Amino acid sequence: MLTEGHASEDLIRRASGGDRDAQNELCEKLQHRLRRHVVGRMGPKLRRWVEADDVVQRVLVEVMDRLCTLPAGSAEDAVLRRLFTVANWRLRDLARHHQRDAGESAFGDELLPAIPSAATMGTLTRRDARTALEQFITCLPADYAAVVRLCGMQGHSFEEAAEKLGSTAEAVRKRYERARRRLTERAAARRR
Repeated sequence: MLTEGHASEDLIRRASGGDRDAQNELCEKLQHRLRRHVVGRMGPKLRRWVEADDVVQRVLVEVMDRLCTLPAGSAEDAVLRRLFTVANWRLRDLARHHQRDAGESAFGDELLPAIPSAATMGTLTRRDARTALEQFITCLPADYAAVVRLCGMQGHSFEEAAEKLGSTAEAVRKRYERARRRLTERAAARRR
């Protein structure tokens, strides 16, 4: 019977030899520790642009493709060190890539007081825009807000929204246009 250390070395040996099942098993075994490492090194600015899981997946693929370059008989901690090193490189590359996006969010703090990401560096993100739109929508009458959510945010046609709201497509279209006009005026007034 193999001990944990021998089983781990055998798994790494098979994965280094190109055994896909062994590579998948090794990824499953190490991905949680790699994710903790990545999350711990991502700042709030980088989190706005990149998901930790995307970095983890990219690093796992890159290291598994080059696993054969590890010395024969490498232990699990050697694979982890390689994963952590490559993750640090990728995070540094991503931070440099998004450096050009530095600047305050397009929405000011008075508009997005409850959003922590609005105070971090970077341009307007989809999350910022969606949250701001939700805040604007709360100021609309209920029938206008429902139309904006269905047509503007969820992508339903006027006919689909009319069916859901028990109204006509023309009434939905008019409410949508009036709501857009109100939102545009409100946004313009906030910029002044």
